[in-house]
Amino acid sequence: MVRVVWYVFLVGIFALLGSMVNSYTPWFSACGPETSTQEIAVPDSREASQNANPPTKPMPKIRNQMDSSMPWSPSDVLAFMQRHPQRAYFSRLIRDGGFRVGMEVGVADGRFSEHFLTDCANIQPWTWHMVEPFPNSALVSRLPNAGASGQITHVPEHHLTKSWGERGLGSNVQIHFHRHFSTNGDFLQQFAPESLDFVYLDGAHDYANVKKELFDFWPLVRKDGILAGHDYCNYGETPLGCQGCENVPSCQPYTEYGVSHGKPKRARAANEAGVVQAVHEFLVEKHPDVVLHHTLENFTRESLAFDGMDYDLIITNTRNPSWFFFKQ
Repeated sequence: MVRVVWYVFLVGIFALLGSMVNSYTPWFSACGPETSTQEIAVPDSREASQNANPPTKPMPKIRNQMDSSMPWSPSDVLAFMQRHPQRAYFSRLIRDGGFRVGMEVGVADGRFSEHFLTDCANIQPWTWHMVEPFPNSALVSRLPNAGASGQITHVPEHHLTKSWGERGLGSNVQIHFHRHFSTNGDFLQQFAPESLDFVYLDGAHDYANVKKELFDFWPLVRKDGILAGHDYCNYGETPLGCQGCENVPSCQPYTEYGVSHGKPKRARAANEAGVVQAVHEFLVEKHPDVVLHHTLENFTRESLAFDGMDYDLIITNTRNPSWFFFKQ
């Protein structure tokens, strides 16, 4: 009997000790953060991957010089041109913006075309059309085949010692020189509808020719492509009621470049009211939903050099702004 009682007593003692051990929490756990004692479930590899990279709204694709498979949209171009409101930066539509077929109408000495060739020298193959009915010897010194047929005007003070080819310019671009008036029917028929990304009109600056060019080139520009032109300024004439037409820039005095090439010093540049009227009428009459934009031309030699551009290829007799709009 005594042995039975003693056995029950020992069993009770061991049970009490076991209960105390199971309920004991070390001091370093009790004083640490709660998470240190929490059970952590380890997901499988698929769950881990999904949790590490949860679904998010796709970020907008950045389209730049390294990725120009898709041309910049109108909103892309506008944002860029608002940061760089000078015509020199139209070349970046080709270099960085995925535009691949461009044209300059009225190339004169070829300086602005040279700017495009220089700025876009390291991109994929692209195409540049140059339209000039009266090539001069400065242009021929740059592009010898521009003088292959017909007479040329001699301007020896503008000659270059080496052509574009001799300087390595143009190896990545298909250059097409067209010795035609921009409104010539045979010339225009060479281009399929919506085959041009960018057209810059800088030939005749009178109302009648600009108005006709607008009608002729509009069908040739692709959707969301750009039709643009030089000399968008006047002497304060009343604008028409098109979108973006309300603030026409005022023509400013001739530049130092213009004065050095015969323009009167401190004289105001010629009134380009005919250009302005042609552009406004075209939009009012045919495309009232299209918004007109223009550059400012507030560049300096230093600002262009900062972006790797040559001031001497950009400056002209004037600082007249350029107009542009998007094909819809």
